[in-house]
Amino acid sequence: MFGWRVCGTVNSKNRFGGYTGSVPFVVLFKDGRIAQKTIGETADAHDGFSLINMGINQACTQ
Repeated sequence: MFGWRVCGTVNSKNRFGGYTGSVPFVVLFKDGRIAQKTIGETADAHDGFSLINMGINQACTQ
């Protein structure tokens, strides 16, 4: 799929005010609209291993 790809990370706060950790994301824009979005997982999910995060990292380093 062709369009504009935007990659980044977000770090939100939980209900106690502590940060949850960086979560990667990638959004694909096509014709001025969001065509696809993928949001990863926190680093501590699954003992630090995440196929979703690996896919986002691969898409964003090309």
